[in-house]
Order: sequence, then structure tokens, then C-alpha cells
Amino acid sequence: MGGLCEQCLKTGLVKPGEIVHHKVHLTPDNINDPEVSLSWNNLELLCRDCHAKAHGSLKRYKVDEMGRVIIK
Repeated sequence: MGGLCEQCLKTGLVKPGEIVHHKVHLTPDNINDPEVSLSWNNLELLCRDCHAKAHGSLKRYKVDEMGRVIIK
């Protein structure tokens, strides 16, 4: 949608999109499935606010004491 947040556009707002969001969230079980990880049908461009709403309070990863990202 021309670099605009797809969710905001549905409500009549015009905001730049910043994050490509997976509608079906990536997990260790599906990350190697291209229909989930790479399919255009599973991706949407969102602003930071809409992306935060899409994930709610779910923490998808943490950083250990060495600074390594650990996916939950």
C-alpha cells in the first residue's frame, strides 16, 4: 500500500508503515515453512503502534547476559 500502515488505512488513518508483520506469527515449528515465513499473503506492513497491538504483551524473545537473542 505505498509504504503506508495497512491497519491504519482500514480505519481511515494515513501513517507510514515501518515493520513487516507476519499475520501467522513465526515459531520454531513454522519458521522454515515458506508459506508462513515468506508468503506475501502472510505479510503486512504496519506502523509501530499497530505492530505493538498485534503482538500485545507477548514477549517473543529475550536477551541473555551475553547479549544474545533467545527466541522463546
